[in-house]
Amino acid sequence: MADKLFSQTNGDRAIEIGESVMLSPSVKSDAVINGARYLEAGSVETDPSKFDLNIFINPVFEPTPTNYLGGSYSCFAAMFSKTLNKFICIPRTSQFQNVTTMEAGLDRKIETRGIFPSTSANEYAYRVIEGGGLWVVGASEGKVITSSDLDTWVARKVTGFSAGATNVEALAYGNGVYVAGASSQLATSIDTISWSIKSVPAGVATFSSAVFSQPSAENSQGVFLVGARYGKIIRSTDNGDTWAEVVTGLADYVTNIKPLNGSLYAVSSEAIAKSDDDGATWILINIPVGAGTPLYDIEYVNGYFIITMYSPTIRKNWMWSKDFSKWELVYTGGNYAMKYMCTDGISSILATQPSSSANIISFVGVAAGSLKPYVEGSAKQFVRVS
Repeated sequence: MADKLFSQTNGDRAIEIGESVMLSPSVKSDAVINGARYLEAGSVETDPSKFDLNIFINPVFEPTPTNYLGGSYSCFAAMFSKTLNKFICIPRTSQFQNVTTMEAGLDRKIETRGIFPSTSANEYAYRVIEGGGLWVVGASEGKVITSSDLDTWVARKVTGFSAGATNVEALAYGNGVYVAGASSQLATSIDTISWSIKSVPAGVATFSSAVFSQPSAENSQGVFLVGARYGKIIRSTDNGDTWAEVVTGLADYVTNIKPLNGSLYAVSSEAIAKSDDDGATWILINIPVGAGTPLYDIEYVNGYFIITMYSPTIRKNWMWSKDFSKWELVYTGGNYAMKYMCTDGISSILATQPSSSANIISFVGVAAGSLKPYVEGSAKQFVRVS
């Protein structure tokens, strides 16, 4: 005999895990029937451990996050600091605004730190990294801006950069070495004060991203990789002294390179490239997006790859997948597409939004949301989850 909480339409047959069923109207959100748990379709579960993540859930962000980091011009670059267990938001450098931090997790306590220096009416912050006891920001006019405590900041021109090296968009740290790239020029430093200009392969220009891959059995010193225009990536195995180009299969700007889940991933507008040998060779992963919705960034959180798509014309501006074989669009509740992401790797992602102005593609706000399983199914139905 079927349990009385089931509607008559389900009959007496066994219900499989992941199957949608109709329950009695008296069941409002979830129910345990004969030892099996059912959740209402469309509900968001705050405790992912309650059921198998591999079955049918969809990670989504809360439509209205409880806390935001700042307003207009408040977050042009962001990162997650493992040292502090906080997200760090860097404002536009010409606005005399404070750096802010937000705790990861559900509480999201916001703290105001020091005022970021302003040196030019049109100066921007592009990247922020942590390493060697410093937080380092790549900025306009060939500058890096540094702090040891998030309260006092110092701006310096990268020595040796010419007037044509404007935006420091490529920035990385490893083995006691900082690497900075702007336009077609690349430099290294051990203290962010004195810099040494490095030769780069011919035809590689407009540096747009960088990363340090930790030492491995193949590369005892670790590897620096710098992304550029036309899908190009250059690679150094000697702490940035010499550089060689590697083939990626990508065609547009390499907007981000990140070590995720044991591999390296490089993002370009049309595809993603993956490397399992510290960036020496790459395989191309085609992502099912339409024209005019370029990919921008990638993160890995709690078993899911999350990709941002930088297109102000769409509202479903995230994609997620567990293994790159099936992708789902995610509605974040924002009016604009997301660009850069950072994460604590467990439950929270912070993402920067571009400006509503079509002429400005920098960031004007940031929101953090906890990654939560979303129960898929038809309206007013329940899904067996265990």
